[in-house]
Order: sequence, then structure tokens, then C-alpha cells
Amino acid sequence: MAAYWIALKNECPPMEFSQLRTLVTDNLLNENIDDLLKKKVEVDEKFLIAPNKIVHRFIEDTFAYCDAHAKTLQSKPTDVTALNQLFRKTIGI
Repeated sequence: MAAYWIALKNECPPMEFSQLRTLVTDNLLNENIDDLLKKKVEVDEKFLIAPNKIVHRFIEDTFAYCDAHAKTLQSKPTDVTALNQLFRKTIGI
């Protein structure tokens, strides 16, 4: 969802899933996500949930969209001098 946010909005995505989820406009998909979130709260991490075809399809489609979009992006040179200085200072070099 974060990659989808970047692809659609060309900006840094929020960390909260609820904000990322605003990109999902399909009611049926939202209902299926709600069901999965409800199950996540009710069971422990070892519990296996059968794959959800609707959610998986969305993930596959979104991944394909983001992959195609990423191939159109131009890399931007980044000046990392300040980060390198901070890193060296932090580790004592």
C-alpha cells in the first residue's frame, strides 16, 4: 500500500494503515479487509487464515501497477554528505 501511495501521489506515504487504506475505494475489497483485520484481533499469530482471493487479487494488481510505474521513474541524485558525516560521527570515525 505504501508503494501504491507513492505511485499515485508521488509523495512519502503515511505509516498508519488506516491512512493508506483510503486508497481502497472498492466496497467489497474493504469488507474483506475488515474481515481480515477482525480475525487478526481475535486470534494469535500462529493461527492460519485461508487466502482471501479478493485481497490477493488486489495485491497482485497493485504490485503489477507499482512495478510498471517504478520502471518509468528517473533516479534522482542524492547528496548524502551530511548523512555520511553523521554516520561517521556516530560510530566514532
